[in-house]
Amino acid sequence: MNQSAETFLGLDQGIAPVDGATGATNGAEIDMIEWAECAFILNVGVISGTVDMKIQGTNTSGSGHADITGWAITQLAATADGSVVGLRVRAAATAFRYLRAVVTITGGAASFICVTNVPYGAVNTDATFGTWETAGNPSAS
Repeated sequence: MNQSAETFLGLDQGIAPVDGATGATNGAEIDMIEWAECAFILNVGVISGTVDMKIQGTNTSGSGHADITGWAITQLAATADGSVVGLRVRAAATAFRYLRAVVTITGGAASFICVTNVPYGAVNTDATFGTWETAGNPSAS
């Protein structure tokens, strides 16, 4: 079976690149009805405080999000400049349909912080999410 990236992997900008100050930023939701798993990938530039990322879920799109126990990164300290950290979530491991990342900055700021949502393992092969561009010729050997 030959699955293309478009039908196996999705792409979504969970949190657009920003320079963040103290506080929490909610990411975009992923509807897990069509996906088996999702990776939430956090990228940070320079950190002067601490940065946390956790996953929240709900069954009603746009409201009622709750923290999911155990689904959080180890806190990034000011010495973690340039870090890339991810959380992988299996749809079957949660009772929630909609998931999102929440990034919290405490005691300072963080430059160029963003989250990319990468849902994968499409349950429905017609599911597509995001835009993929092909580099080179994948059929060339």
